[in-house]
Amino acid sequence: MICSSCGRTVEDGAAFCPQCGSAVIQPFMSEEDKVREEAEIEAALKSLDEIKHTAARPAARDGGQDAPPAGISPVERNYSTRRKDARSSRFVTAVLGTLALAMLLLVILPRIIKPPPSPIPTIAEKDPDEELPAIGAIPPIRELSAQDNPREEEAVIAYNAYDDAKKDERDSEDESGFILPDSDARLYTAEELEGLSEWDLEIARNEIYARHGRGFNDSTLQAYFDGQDWYEQRYTPEEFDAQSGLLNDTEQANIALISEVEGSL
Repeated sequence: MICSSCGRTVEDGAAFCPQCGSAVIQPFMSEEDKVREEAEIEAALKSLDEIKHTAARPAARDGGQDAPPAGISPVERNYSTRRKDARSSRFVTAVLGTLALAMLLLVILPRIIKPPPSPIPTIAEKDPDEELPAIGAIPPIRELSAQDNPREEEAVIAYNAYDDAKKDERDSEDESGFILPDSDARLYTAEELEGLSEWDLEIARNEIYARHGRGFNDSTLQAYFDGQDWYEQRYTPEEFDAQSGLLNDTEQANIALISEVEGSL
């Protein structure tokens, strides 16, 4: 049988042309054939409507992802996604680069830019085993060489001279507290008194009186003898001077010699 629309050969009994889809009119069709043909045409039309309706609906979601919007082809949708992924990748790269630069500055800059030296002098560490001198003790004087500071050497010489003078002054006093411990028993010479100071001579002369218990109107002398273990006041100055025979000849001679040396100073 020939299709009336496209002129192609159609199999007998076919309702539509397989080439153009036109309905084929069967010649000399019985009522049964007409009913069957109409049913086939109606079924074909329904199938065509379902195909058109399915093509118009959005595609089912796959894996929880949204289907592309209507009017946008899958190619365009994928391109947009790629652009968003590229922007996200660039943003992450920029953030990581910023963090790396900040860490680099924090680590390297303090090493490059060194702080200026502190004007406050630091305290040198001391050896824990080093023995410290006792409070009030005079540190030993070290010997100086020619390479030492001249001013320091002069200071040491002056200190040594002062120490020698104090030593002579200490040696002039007996352990018992007397400047001239034998002034009541032997005569001293002027040479023996030359090393004494004016104060020592005054003490040596008055200790002859103090040995017998005489008091003194001079508060300085009285305070000095009150501090001696051997001194005990038994007379006032007036009571002592009113008596005679308390001093022996040796003591009187020593008093005269000491007075003479004092007058020559």
